[in-house]
This record gives sequence, C-alpha cells and structure tokens, in this order.
Amino acid sequence: MPTPQSLITTVKKETPDTLTINHATVDPASKTTTPAIRACYRTDTNPVGPGCDEATVITNVIEQGATMPAFFVRTLDVISV
Repeated sequence: MPTPQSLITTVKKETPDTLTINHATVDPASKTTTPAIRACYRTDTNPVGPGCDEATVITNVIEQGATMPAFFVRTLDVISV
C-alpha cells in the first residue's frame, strides 16, 4: 500500500492546490502465496497463466457514509482544494 499522503494549503487561493493519489502496487512476493494467484502467473505449463489485473482504481477517498466538503473536488486520481 502507498504511504499516507497529506496536503497543507491556505484559504482563498486563486489557483487550487492539488494532490495526486498514489496507487497501490503489487508486491512480487504476493504472486506466489495462494494456488489461485500462482495460476495467474504460471509460466511452466501450456497455456501460460493469463496474468492478473494489477490496476488500481480509486472509487472513493472518504469513509462510507461520509461527505467530502464542497471545496474538495476529486477528478479521477487528483484532489483539488
């Protein structure tokens, strides 16, 4: 998982500050931990493994049921304040 991120800003800025959200990455050691995961990456059989989806998709940045303040705007992976 990425390290926690923070942004310090001030009020009444003409140009908003932005924070690009870091994505999680795959730990190579995790590719061998379970039979289902190993099947994705197998190279010793025919056919070779199909690979696994390693993409991170940001769907929310707050706890479920919470509301982000109106002056925070998220566009994909970027939060503007």
